[in-house]
Amino acid sequence: MKILLSFIIALVVHFAFSFLFYAIGTGAELLWGGILGVLSFFISLYWVQKKNTQEITSNTVMAVKNVKGKIENFIDDSNLSDLYAIAEEEFENGQIDKGLWSHALIKAKGEEKFRKIEYMKLRVKQLEKL
Repeated sequence: MKILLSFIIALVVHFAFSFLFYAIGTGAELLWGGILGVLSFFISLYWVQKKNTQEITSNTVMAVKNVKGKIENFIDDSNLSDLYAIAEEEFENGQIDKGLWSHALIKAKGEEKFRKIEYMKLRVKQLEKL
């Protein structure tokens, strides 16, 4: 059972990273996915010996969701460059939506240096809906 669980974890890691490298366009997605899959097999085999199966399964599911979210963000961001350009031009011209500006501060967790980045993300989402 423990070897099977390790094998499943390795397959999930292999496919997740292969897809990630494919989305980035490295051209060596199977190679890197395979290397990371083999490494994850041995790491997860050791890990399975130390933890219970339910905890491992929930951690694996969360890790896959995180990778999926990062891949979706990467793909979405690459298709939205025109909208980011519009949002930045508006920002530089002083056309700032006050509500989004406040929301950006909350998303940036009070960090002023990240506020513009969060504002741009929110503004692009808004422009997407138009």
